[in-house]
Amino acid sequence: MMIRKQIYLAPEQEAKLKRLARATGRSEAEIIREALDALPESPDPVLDALWRQGMLEPPAVVGSPLDGIQPPQWSADLSRELLELVWVLEETLKSYPKQEDLLDRILKGPLFTAEELPTPEEWERQPPSEDGEESPVEQAELLQES
Repeated sequence: MMIRKQIYLAPEQEAKLKRLARATGRSEAEIIREALDALPESPDPVLDALWRQGMLEPPAVVGSPLDGIQPPQWSADLSRELLELVWVLEETLKSYPKQEDLLDRILKGPLFTAEELPTPEEWERQPPSEDGEESPVEQAELLQES
C-alpha cells in the first residue's frame, strides 16, 4: 500500500527530478522513495546525509557567555549529577496534573479579597537599610519577640 504525499520543490529541484526520471525511466515518486530509502536511520538522516556529502554546512551555533562554563573533563560524578537533575525534572513534570488539580480546588474554595488584608503602616513599607542596621520592620519584630 502506498500513501499519497504532496511535496514542495524548488524549481531547480523539480528540473533535476524530471531529468533523473527521463534518464532512468523511473517515475518521479520512485526516485523520491529510493532517495529516502538510501538515507541512513538516525535522528535526522536527511541532515546527516547532506552534511556527509558536503551539500550542507552544519548550522553555526550562536555562542553564549555560558559556553565558557565547561568542565575540563566529564567524570562519573558529573554523569550522576546530570542523571539526578533529569530525574528531578521528570518527577516535577509528573506532579503537574496534581498541582493543577490542587490549584483548581483552591480557587473553588473560600478566597479573601485585597480589602480584607490589613493595611501596612507607613514604617512597614520602608525598604531595609543598606548600612546593616535593622529596618523599622525588623526592629518592630524584635520588640514583639521580647
